[in-house]
Amino acid sequence: MKNTMIWGFLLFICLYASLPVHAEEDKAAVFVSPEGIRFSSYSQHWNAEKLQGLYEMLLKCAHGEELAELKEVILNPKSSTGKSGFRVGNYNVKTQTIQLYEVDSSEVNRTLIHEYGHHFTFYWLQKKEGYYPNLLTELSGWSKIRQLEGYPIRWFGSKLPYNHKWDPVEIMAEDYVLLFGVAGIALPDQAKDVVNLLRHENEYIPSPQSIPALRSFWEGIAGLTPQVPLGVPIIQQWDAVGIKGEDNGSLHMTFTPAAADGQQQIEYGINVMGFGERVSIPVKWTTGVTGSGNDLVEAQLDVNLFQEFPPNYYYIQIWSLDRANQQLTYTPFYMNWLQYNASSQQLKAISPPMENYGWQENLMREGMKQWPLINIFINGKPVTATQRHEGEDFRVYVSWRLFNKEELPTDNTNDLRFQNVWQLTANYNEHDVEYIIDNDYFLVNGTYTKLLKPLKWVGNEPFIYINDLEQMFGLSVKLDESGTGLYIELN
Repeated sequence: MKNTMIWGFLLFICLYASLPVHAEEDKAAVFVSPEGIRFSSYSQHWNAEKLQGLYEMLLKCAHGEELAELKEVILNPKSSTGKSGFRVGNYNVKTQTIQLYEVDSSEVNRTLIHEYGHHFTFYWLQKKEGYYPNLLTELSGWSKIRQLEGYPIRWFGSKLPYNHKWDPVEIMAEDYVLLFGVAGIALPDQAKDVVNLLRHENEYIPSPQSIPALRSFWEGIAGLTPQVPLGVPIIQQWDAVGIKGEDNGSLHMTFTPAAADGQQQIEYGINVMGFGERVSIPVKWTTGVTGSGNDLVEAQLDVNLFQEFPPNYYYIQIWSLDRANQQLTYTPFYMNWLQYNASSQQLKAISPPMENYGWQENLMREGMKQWPLINIFINGKPVTATQRHEGEDFRVYVSWRLFNKEELPTDNTNDLRFQNVWQLTANYNEHDVEYIIDNDYFLVNGTYTKLLKPLKWVGNEPFIYINDLEQMFGLSVKLDESGTGLYIELN
């Protein structure tokens, strides 16, 4: 028994003592950056010159003092597995080392930026907040900003089975790619090729670019130069163009610009997907346009609207690239859906048809209780998609800010706009409304009116019961059958 233990110990020493020597012998190339970051290649396709190029690519991405703390980037042509299955990258926070796998066949730049996103977020969150991303809870500062309420996020201590796209650690790294990694990606020559240039792994959650406070959060703690983020385009008008029987039928649309000021030139890549009534392979059309400043943007695609069996639903996704400032944004999955009525040749803005294609069922299997967003349409036009808020009786509420014109709701619970206020006022649809906090009535053009339901407060944000909107602002309100689309009409 004793001899067996000694032999086992000697075998362990021999095996693990020889591994580094063997690994060093297998190295194809090494490059060491001025900061001392070691780039080690075990692939014959990655020589020292290409490793230097990889380092220079990484330098283009937004970074601070954390860059010099990165110890090594290892390129391995072999495959690897992690707790979510096959993986092409891994970050070790203890050794501050990035491992890249399958480097002869995978998109190394994109993977490296994602893994550097882990290094960036682990470093700064621990330094400024005192904990690593894997210890995040719903009450953490970042969590409140990120607008993840109602999603099956695998917070620290979650009993749900592991799922890569619902891991806040992975969400953070993907956010880094989209917010600060655009400069490291090769940009296309034509606007139409901006489509799918970068995507977040999790398409269901709000896109990081649509949350200005998120960018400010990381810029603030990492000491990065602040940038005004691009806006997210929203479709304003859409029409079926052509004469049935004479041509195929085009989709003409107008949407709000992504430009933050009147000087920016934005390249828009537009992707339209057509879906049948039930599960089917979508049909795709792509085009590109360039817009300047704050003018509305127009585009037209030949989507064959007048075919015998046209798609029932059209999903329009718009990518916006500011080449000068290295910013990219795209409209989220849950915005810009249209339903087509072939007999009337009319297109109607709708919330995403979650149940038609099994998306709702898949999300419930992953731990989601119900779709957490509600799309708001005013006079048929999409305005915003915001967190769904309900009272104890499951009645739906909407943000007060939707009607006082300051800005659209963002569900940022750190917003102190309404903290310590005693009166709310709004002027909308020629209705002057005043509400004194904690009362059960309000004034409309000087006339007292009783609330149907008390106001609901979410953090510092006031919300109104949707059936109170008619007497407050003279609006008619209707929820769609799924309960995920709220249609507001001015009477």
